[in-house]
Amino acid sequence: MGGRGDVRSMLYMSTLAAVRRNPSLRAFHSRLRSAGKSPKMALTACMRKLVVMLNAGSRCSEERTRPVKLIALPVTT
Repeated sequence: MGGRGDVRSMLYMSTLAAVRRNPSLRAFHSRLRSAGKSPKMALTACMRKLVVMLNAGSRCSEERTRPVKLIALPVTT
């Protein structure tokens, strides 16, 4: 496999969560699955779509007047 493994694994896990929570990615994923694509192929397509969405969001970030806050969830053991 090419690319950076740590970035790829983070993107994979982020896409898994986004497919469950983001309505547009959920619809895209289910459309690919109903078209006969394998689960891994559909998730890979969603990964690319998520990267494109994040890129577009970063381009438009200049319009924001205040920074976006990232909230860390508490770790439970």
